[in-house]
Amino acid sequence: MKSAFVILKYLVLISLLAVTLFYLQKTGNLDKITNYLEDAKLNLFAIKVSADNSGRGSIKEDSKFLSVNVSICTADLKKVDSTYGSTTVVVVDSNSDHQCFLKIKGGKDKPQESGGLSKRCKVPIELKTVWFEKNDYGFDISSINQYCKG
Repeated sequence: MKSAFVILKYLVLISLLAVTLFYLQKTGNLDKITNYLEDAKLNLFAIKVSADNSGRGSIKEDSKFLSVNVSICTADLKKVDSTYGSTTVVVVDSNSDHQCFLKIKGGKDKPQESGGLSKRCKVPIELKTVWFEKNDYGFDISSINQYCKG
C-alpha cells in the first residue's frame, strides 16, 4: 500500500512538471528562463576563467579584430562592447573530434535582424586562428557561421 502511494506521488509530480513545462513553452517563458540560466552559467564560467587563465586564454583582441586560437582551445571568455550593446564569445573546450566549442551571445548577427545573437559553434582546430572584425553590432562571425547553430 505504501509503495503504491509513493508511485502515485511521483506520477502527480511528473504530471505537474509536464504541465508546467508545456505552459512555459506555450507562453514563451521557457526561452526566457533558459536564457537566464545560460547567462548565469556564463557569469560563473567567467569568474572561473579569469581566475585560471589571467591572459593565457584563446581569445585576443585589438581595436579592430577579435581572434580565437581554436588550435589551443583553452577556456576563455571575452565581452566586446559596441555601439548597440555587447557580444560575448566563450571558448568552452575541445573534443576528441578535433573541434573547439564556442558560444557567442548578444549583439546581432546582421544589423537588419531584431533580437540578439545566440550561437553554438564547433570549429575545426585545423583552422588554427579565426578572426572576427568588430563592428557597431559586436563582431562579424561570418567566417565560422558554417560551423554554428542557433
